[in-house]
Amino acid sequence: MKVLSLILCIVAVSAVAGESLYVPHLAADQGSFSNQLVFHNRTDKLVDVRLVTYDQDDIEAEFTVTLGAGERLVAPPNDVWGRRSVTHYKIDRREGLSAGVQILSASNPDYMAFLPAIENPSTQWRVHASDWTKAYDGVAIVNASCFNAELQLILHAEDGKQLKIIDPVLPLSGNQKTLYDLSALFSEDAEGAYVDIVSDQPLVVLGLNGSRDAGLDTSYLVGNVAVPISAREDIRAALISNRAKWIATGFSDSYRFTLQTGCLCDRELEVEVVVRNHRLTSMVRADDQSELTLGETRDYYTVAELFNLIETYLDSADDIKVAFHPDEGYPTDIRVDELLCVTDDEIHWSVKNLEGIR
Repeated sequence: MKVLSLILCIVAVSAVAGESLYVPHLAADQGSFSNQLVFHNRTDKLVDVRLVTYDQDDIEAEFTVTLGAGERLVAPPNDVWGRRSVTHYKIDRREGLSAGVQILSASNPDYMAFLPAIENPSTQWRVHASDWTKAYDGVAIVNASCFNAELQLILHAEDGKQLKIIDPVLPLSGNQKTLYDLSALFSEDAEGAYVDIVSDQPLVVLGLNGSRDAGLDTSYLVGNVAVPISAREDIRAALISNRAKWIATGFSDSYRFTLQTGCLCDRELEVEVVVRNHRLTSMVRADDQSELTLGETRDYYTVAELFNLIETYLDSADDIKVAFHPDEGYPTDIRVDELLCVTDDEIHWSVKNLEGIR
């Protein structure tokens, strides 16, 4: 087959980790394009692939595709889920499995674009605008969390200046999908501009750039032109620079501070901590100055250990947010959600009143 113009924008790590592969868009059954589902088992074992599909009424259904060792399956949607009007779906992630959808031109089936499944949701995505007089930039947005997601779409000029902000009226419920034509949403001149799609929950965003002459020999479709903006990599970079700031203070071996820790399932506790020669030497409750018992001290750390804790959760938690002291570099606030769709597992640490001991 001839492959239609195709751009793949891949970022290895995003702000939020995920356990599924997402296909956030299928061409409409009666549109200018048709779909073929693609699954590839690169292992030497038989695997059962679980799909969760969503239709235009957000009704969820499950299906299983069995793949032999090394098998690559290309099939029309009707062969997998019958005549359901599926708009998007997700697949359980597993080692050695890849998937996606081929979108074929109805007027010339020899032309197609392959859109690989998206691995990592993110809370921020970016689409660089094309010439909206000749082409459209469409986005398919799926809420990858279990909670309602508030959205903002922000048009920026080439120099980064904000030109327009659009707040959709209704939030997206868990796993719900919405579509936008950015050229219709923003009437401003888009030359050199870009649009950020921002949410308080992890999203999967597919960007599709296509010509307005769909159905002609000159028509084209390009995807994926939406790029996840990786907050997680920003944290890694900030961790390195702020750890260096902390070591340069001259008192990173001996200091005192107040450490507040807590979670949604328990009350918060403030503890006054003393560190000498990099070791915890005193931990007392801030309210009554009573010492912590051995079993109570497990959630309290030196600053060096807090840096290590951030590194651990960057590799394992579904979501993490971190703030650092602007001058001395130590973490001032760490918030971790190990599993996004599990309630009462969020934990946090806050550092204040830190001073060196000479």
